[in-house]
Amino acid sequence: VRSGISRGDPEHFFHQQLVFMVIGFVVMWIVSRIPYVIWGNASTVLCGLSVLSLIIVLTPLGKSVNGAQRWIHLGVNIQPVELMKFTWILFLCHYYSDPKVNMGSMKNLIIPGLTAVVIILLLAGQPDFGSAIIIAFLFSVSFFLAGGAFYHLIVSILVPMGLFGLAMSHRFTH
Repeated sequence: VRSGISRGDPEHFFHQQLVFMVIGFVVMWIVSRIPYVIWGNASTVLCGLSVLSLIIVLTPLGKSVNGAQRWIHLGVNIQPVELMKFTWILFLCHYYSDPKVNMGSMKNLIIPGLTAVVIILLLAGQPDFGSAIIIAFLFSVSFFLAGGAFYHLIVSILVPMGLFGLAMSHRFTH
């Protein structure tokens, strides 16, 4: 009803979503044709670029809507955390599939663990608690599925969530 009144076309948003759906299917088809080895090799760079985009969101280049600064406006609004989720999965899969990574050692949690902490703290700045939970969950599940010890899994859940809780409490009390 609102689109008919404000835009003069009652089907404006339907057509807009239809266009984005077609674009999404085309992009999905193109991405599915890229060999997984290329995705693995590019995963660290893609994850780094995604982290950079989360940093950009917190600068004046970021766009705030309803009190949450989660978007970058580049002609259309882009929510970098959605790209972050995809590249985070790529990064974790590539990291844990490396035969040199000893899943029985806690030291092999350092690189993905610190990366998770950085991502979660950046999400606390937006604030985006739901996406922080998803990032922590992906980290924990991928670690467990790669053969990590259950004790290490518990630590990998509690430490990032504790840090996020501290960051959120600091953000809302200051």
